[in-house]
Amino acid sequence: MYATGGDSPVEYRCLSYTWGSLIETYEILLNGSIFRVNRNLYHFLQHAMRTFAMQSLWIDALCINQNDNDEKSKQVAHMGHIYHKAQEVLVWLGADPRGNLCAIMEYISSKPKINGIRAPEAVQRSWIAFCLLPYWKRAWITQEVLLGRRIRILCGSSSNIIDLDDVGFTIYWLSSLVRYTRPYELNGMRKNTVAVEGGSKSSGINSWTIRKVLWRQKGTDCSIARDRLFALLALACKGNEFRVSYEETSEDLFWRAGQHFQLWADIFYLNTLRIALNVEVSSLAFDMKNRTSYPLTMAFQNIHFQGPDYYPFDYDCGGCGAQFSRGEPCDIIICPKMKEERDVVDDRFTHILVKRVGVEGIEGAEDVFTITLNPYGAPFTLDLPPSALTYRTSQDQWASVTSWTMLCEKLKSEQLQPYRDFWMVHLPAEYAIKALEDLDKKWDIRDEDPNKVYYLTDRLVVDGQQFDLIDEIDEINAVIEEQKYQ
Repeated sequence: MYATGGDSPVEYRCLSYTWGSLIETYEILLNGSIFRVNRNLYHFLQHAMRTFAMQSLWIDALCINQNDNDEKSKQVAHMGHIYHKAQEVLVWLGADPRGNLCAIMEYISSKPKINGIRAPEAVQRSWIAFCLLPYWKRAWITQEVLLGRRIRILCGSSSNIIDLDDVGFTIYWLSSLVRYTRPYELNGMRKNTVAVEGGSKSSGINSWTIRKVLWRQKGTDCSIARDRLFALLALACKGNEFRVSYEETSEDLFWRAGQHFQLWADIFYLNTLRIALNVEVSSLAFDMKNRTSYPLTMAFQNIHFQGPDYYPFDYDCGGCGAQFSRGEPCDIIICPKMKEERDVVDDRFTHILVKRVGVEGIEGAEDVFTITLNPYGAPFTLDLPPSALTYRTSQDQWASVTSWTMLCEKLKSEQLQPYRDFWMVHLPAEYAIKALEDLDKKWDIRDEDPNKVYYLTDRLVVDGQQFDLIDEIDEINAVIEEQKYQ
């Protein structure tokens, strides 16, 4: 093993694989010292001695000190860059001692002309086993596969090495065997998310919204819950600015990630973050009791001035289309939706409703206004003091709005646009807790696991065993589960 500089021209390959159980380990010689690795990695190293002898490989378990959280945090922050710069990414599907993958590996490598001809039954069985491999549920593979310049797939039972692009081309019709095929989806995501020119990616790093990132991590597996967030930072907007830490508590990470990625405006995705980090609402509520305060702020993009003609009728937000009832009259709607967030379902944003409540005939009373938080889908609203609405006066200085007249002048000022850079609403942390508690009680957003496989054929054969009914899916998954440790 050797070290290279950050700008070194040395070509290398990155390994993408499943760690598996750490109970059974094997000894290897690393830099003259005995080092223990898990079974799956040991099998790959044996395979690599024949296939990639004397070639440079980057393997996380060997190149990162897993016992040093500080080093691990720094290296994980650069993981996207490491895979992006690699000559190619090698996807290791395991030793496959029973040869379940041989047929599909050979079929894809032959690049057959489909022309509506049904693949042999052995290929169909092999394809099902291929899709059910634990590898495809790893949290890290989305980043590793999308950012790799070239993705090649290999296993211990076959001498063939196939390209992920060939997987997408030759097995399109095989997707009818399963409603969800992660390999095919990843291939499509590579084409739709990343521009490829001359065999190397020209874009894709830090190009997704955090909402898209969190949605993609639903149902993925990882030994450390926070890796569901860290594993896609290289794809998320502002992900490169987020500090990776394995030292802080899960609660601290939740609050910090919510603030950094401005998730307070969307309780649905805030809850998705909470589930991804495996943090209970009760734990967040208890954690908040031990704090004097936590600085939560929400930026916004769109300002909509309402006229008296809107009353008493229902009206919509011009930014995202959210509907407000006539029981919630206001003079200004503040919407946090960014224009580029086209991948986000509308109507899920927390809005700021500003209403003038001045009383005629009383000096100064005409300048009084109220601010109300209106979370999407929640049966409650939260009143905030006018001082919660602030505007930027310098690079690091903010000031509160003191009157209705001042608010209207500032909002219409061209110097204070775009709004997201110059306006901010300060939120109490209790708002997030209350909204999450309500969502946890009334909504079950733990949607059906997108990685679950459904079979549409009448007869299934997996690992030599026949299954006739779709109800036997648990038994099918049990067979595949056994393969993890063989």
